[in-house]
Amino acid sequence: MYSGSSSAEAWPAGARGDGGAGVGDAGGRGAIADQAGVLGGPIARLLAITAEWTGCRWGELAGLCRENVDGQRGVLVIDPLVGSLHKSGSVRWLGPPKTPSSASTVSLPLFLVKLLRAHL
Repeated sequence: MYSGSSSAEAWPAGARGDGGAGVGDAGGRGAIADQAGVLGGPIARLLAITAEWTGCRWGELAGLCRENVDGQRGVLVIDPLVGSLHKSGSVRWLGPPKTPSSASTVSLPLFLVKLLRAHL
């Protein structure tokens, strides 16, 4: 999945801030994910892509397990009881997301479904 080179093939047209249809931010989503990949490897890159396209918080993404990713329906499920990773000091646990409205089913774009399937 991660080759260490440009990830243009993984992004829809315009999603890298190249002027096409999609994201209008100056750096482009692809640049942020590529930098995460350089610093943290392919899993960090995928985490950045997923965060950028879903709006999920870090704890919600870190709390995901395979059962929360439905590749057939193309959704992530943030569980209302154990949908987020929490930390206090050196203790970590799964618990509810930050807000009740964060417990939800999040639709994924097709390219992200493909990336998550390849990872899982």
